[in-house]
Amino acid sequence: MADNANGTEEDPTPPRVRCRECLKEIPSSEAEQPEAEEYALYFCGLECFQKWHERAEKEIARREGDNQD
Repeated sequence: MADNANGTEEDPTPPRVRCRECLKEIPSSEAEQPEAEEYALYFCGLECFQKWHERAEKEIARREGDNQD
């Protein structure tokens, strides 16, 4: 069995991951991969990454506001 970027000789299907925002399955080779310290998040494209990022920033601001009370 030989590994390659598109899967293996036994299984030619490339490995797939789910987009963190829309949950669409995409080949891992085509995923945008913003990395955190201990894990990577996968996005099907820039639009989903931007939506996730905006939502994450709002959540962080909300948590910081809750901690100030």
